[in-house]
Amino acid sequence: MKKLMSLIRFGLLVAAVIASGASATVDKYDSAVVRTILDKIGWTDVAVESVVSSSAFSISSNVPDRVTTLNLGLRSGVKPITELPSEISQLPELVSLSLKGNALAGLPDTVSTLHKLGRLDLSSNRMTQLPGALKGLPLQVLAVNHNPLQSLPDWIATLSTLQSAS
Repeated sequence: MKKLMSLIRFGLLVAAVIASGASATVDKYDSAVVRTILDKIGWTDVAVESVVSSSAFSISSNVPDRVTTLNLGLRSGVKPITELPSEISQLPELVSLSLKGNALAGLPDTVSTLHKLGRLDLSSNRMTQLPGALKGLPLQVLAVNHNPLQSLPDWIATLSTLQSAS
């Protein structure tokens, strides 16, 4: 009962803060990293805010949130990504990364440093094999459908946190 009451109070607090118009801001460093990534992939006209989501809601708008979700899935008006910049490793809080619908044949080795990455969408790319950089990541969801994969690596069985693969 105490847990339920705490959850209700937290929900009311969050609702009050949202109603007051307070909003969280994205960490300036993370924002600069994402801007660098967008520039390197040729998406210079795409706003950082349109491809990121930040961590859990901050009650104080003075505390910047770290980027936890990055959506670099192909969108109209931009060219497909052919190479993911190594700067992706500078987003240590990244939990979800979408690269759906691009022209990626691989990923940089630096992806292996994303120790919180739980969701990765590589569907509809040009992957002929899964990058070894994914080995050891805490992936729960891995989407690789619509890729010309030749086979799955043996290490895929070692992804103990994997709950869904397509």
